[in-house]
Amino acid sequence: MKSKSPSNSGSRACLIRIRQLLLFIGIVLISAAGTQAESNLIPRFHSRYFENFADQMYLSREIPKNLGLAVEYYKKAITAEPDRPGIHWKLTRCYWVLATKRSLNVEERLQYLKQGILFGKISIETDTSNSNAFLWHALIHGENALAKGVMNTIYMRTQIKEWLEKAIELDPKNINALLGLAAWFYHIPEFFGGDKVQAFRFIDMAEQIDPSYTSIYIQKAQYLISEKKYLSAATALKKVLKIRKPKFRNDGAEDKATSKRLLEKLKTDGYLPAA
Repeated sequence: MKSKSPSNSGSRACLIRIRQLLLFIGIVLISAAGTQAESNLIPRFHSRYFENFADQMYLSREIPKNLGLAVEYYKKAITAEPDRPGIHWKLTRCYWVLATKRSLNVEERLQYLKQGILFGKISIETDTSNSNAFLWHALIHGENALAKGVMNTIYMRTQIKEWLEKAIELDPKNINALLGLAAWFYHIPEFFGGDKVQAFRFIDMAEQIDPSYTSIYIQKAQYLISEKKYLSAATALKKVLKIRKPKFRNDGAEDKATSKRLLEKLKTDGYLPAA
């Protein structure tokens, strides 16, 4: 019976050790990958939790402090998952609301607008296929331009229009983008491209998409009042009061209150029958 040579025996033992070592390394790598995956899930979960909570706060922003909580938790969502797109535009929207409806003085308003522009810039750079990113970036810049005077509005007009058109290109049913473009055509002087006929055309397009969107009629009525078409304005305002289920509950309640106030003013000023 032949005995095993020392060299063959040593080679076989070495191969076994190598296999064991490779098996051990594989187990370690699989374990590490699993741990890494689990560690990635934690911030992702936190980010989505914070974002969902902020969404609820924004939707109930008529309650005092809720809009501030929305801002706080959107920022927490970004901190938890910095590279995830889709949150920055929501912060821009919050700052637009703060600047247009909640600010107490000019300095505070400009500060809100500055913050909104910062997050808006990030949103269009990191979320290039999101219609709302371009919409709210345009709206916050438009509000900022208005706050700084007519010349600033004229200076920014082309860029703002391009952002609004991009928002509509990405989502033709984005009602706020249609209303934004309507505002652009209405407020920009005709010499610089404004067109009031176009403004009302975009408002009508928005109404066809969703007749329950109460802001459409408020904007339309305000323009009609400016045009001294008081009976037509009253018709638009009365439509708001007839909507039982507004697209957005809080906006609907606010728009209904605005409708009543404007109708009463039209009657008080003698533009409508008192009955």
